[in-house]
Amino acid sequence: MALPLLEIDRLVCGYEGGVVLEQLSLQVGEGEVLAVLGRNGVGKTTLLKTIMGLVATSSGRVVFSGQSISNLEPYQIARKGIGYVPQGREIFAEFTVLENLAMGNLGTDDFSDVFKLFPVLEQRQSSQAGTFSGGQQQQLAIARALVARPKLLLLDEPLEGLQPSIVSEISEILKHITSTMNMGILLVEQNIDMVFSIAERCIFIEGGSVERDHTVAELRENPRIIEGYLGI
Repeated sequence: MALPLLEIDRLVCGYEGGVVLEQLSLQVGEGEVLAVLGRNGVGKTTLLKTIMGLVATSSGRVVFSGQSISNLEPYQIARKGIGYVPQGREIFAEFTVLENLAMGNLGTDDFSDVFKLFPVLEQRQSSQAGTFSGGQQQQLAIARALVARPKLLLLDEPLEGLQPSIVSEISEILKHITSTMNMGILLVEQNIDMVFSIAERCIFIEGGSVERDHTVAELRENPRIIEGYLGI
């Protein structure tokens, strides 16, 4: 059996001595889209930040491509092949599109691949990112993470506050990159329709650990599982 792209084993982490995630374990395979679901405050964002080295691991292991990345610096983790799109996008508003993209992989000026995915960024490459709509800023944030051609992409609420047409567009782009680049995605998202359209599996976090792990097909057949964990 092939090794998983990402393996988290009994992860414990939190803030200022408090525990947010406790004994959490999961795996993501190459080219797989795994959605992380759960109520607000259960630690979904903390999970992504811990993988990215922004929150320290108290115990447990985070293994990527067969190597431990627990408590490495974020730049070291990025260089190993993990891209991160944080909640709220965190683009540089006063920088142009080109300058924002350069921050995703310093030393390169070849953005042709992401321009094919996001034509509006090529059209407005010299514009300041702060003049963009929310949807265009999200496209820029995703493009910036893709510039370094990561093996795994971490996405935190990528559709938050976006209009339906942009939601559909970004969903199609994410499906395209997983199918053509064999890229894994770990997705935190509340838009269940979007989750069902691109993910193969969903995990539910409750009480700091993974309570359930289901395929999307199983959840379609039994929507009460989602209702029980998300209160919808």
